[in-house]
Amino acid sequence: MRKLHRTVISLASLALAAGAALSGAPPISATTTALMDFPPDFSEGTFVNVNSGKCLVPDQSNFFGDGDLVVQRTCNGTVGQAWEAIPLGTKTFWDYGGGSHPAYRIVNAGSGLCLDDRDGVTSDGATVQEWTCNTTSTTMQWGIFTDSDTGNLVIFNFRASHDRGWAMAVTDASGATADGVPMELFFNFGPPEREWTYNRIA
Repeated sequence: MRKLHRTVISLASLALAAGAALSGAPPISATTTALMDFPPDFSEGTFVNVNSGKCLVPDQSNFFGDGDLVVQRTCNGTVGQAWEAIPLGTKTFWDYGGGSHPAYRIVNAGSGLCLDDRDGVTSDGATVQEWTCNTTSTTMQWGIFTDSDTGNLVIFNFRASHDRGWAMAVTDASGATADGVPMELFFNFGPPEREWTYNRIA
């Protein structure tokens, strides 16, 4: 794994627009929403939840430790809210479009730990945590796609998505907007709490 950029983020450098919130979005179907791969020419940035307008970040209770929950907090320009997506080649899971999609290991720029699906759980409400990165764990493999209907991003766990037969997306629990709300995996996408904007830093 290449060395992470230890970029100090300034609020002035971040475009923190959360995107337009959607309500009552229909379930995914072959005729509604297509998946497009995330642009490959980026290095490091913040993920902002469309529903809450808050940043994806490890909880401070055990920031450098395995098992620390990943939550949302008010964006503040700190390095702990920056993530680097490291390409892993391609992975496949069944979806309406079929084919292969770029896979990433998503690494926190502050802690150096990886975004992870705790214990490889594939049911709705699975806990998203950070864990020491390794090259073999399938729970650390993610897809980042653009929802062509909204232009927002959806972050999928490949293992959980493969087991469920469709996208298991990172979402803020119950669509809550408060600081400290833990991230979960949830089947399907469309609601704004399951979509993100990306603010490139470096």
